[in-house]
Amino acid sequence: MIFVKEFIFALFATVGFSVMFNVPKKLLFHVGFTGAIGWVVYSYINSFANPIIASFIASIAISILGEILARIKKTPVTVFVIPGIVPIVPGFAMYLSVANMINNNYSKAIDITIQTAFTAVSISVGIILVTSISKILKHSKSKY
Repeated sequence: MIFVKEFIFALFATVGFSVMFNVPKKLLFHVGFTGAIGWVVYSYINSFANPIIASFIASIAISILGEILARIKKTPVTVFVIPGIVPIVPGFAMYLSVANMINNNYSKAIDITIQTAFTAVSISVGIILVTSISKILKHSKSKY
């Protein structure tokens, strides 16, 4: 039941950012769905694993869903992936890092900054992995 509530909130958050990114109105639900699925995957994995691993797996889920929807809707993948990752971006961790630096708590700031950087890299690697595999598969199909 808790995942349903999180799904709905993530859907609305993703749609809100999608409007900011000028996503076509006919695709808003699909983009919101992508972000909501990504958040639910992140939230579930984060309940028993490291947030870095959860971000990696969620970004893979978002990218796969984005690739599928891009083919179905005949639009660029970035329309789905960029707003879709917004819910899993570690914004609060970035805030905590800066707040700890301002409060002269440098050791905690460094710890949070390192974890935030690894989380951001894991999101990037997840997206790049799926995009690369998709391009390889698309290229191999065009040869035959």
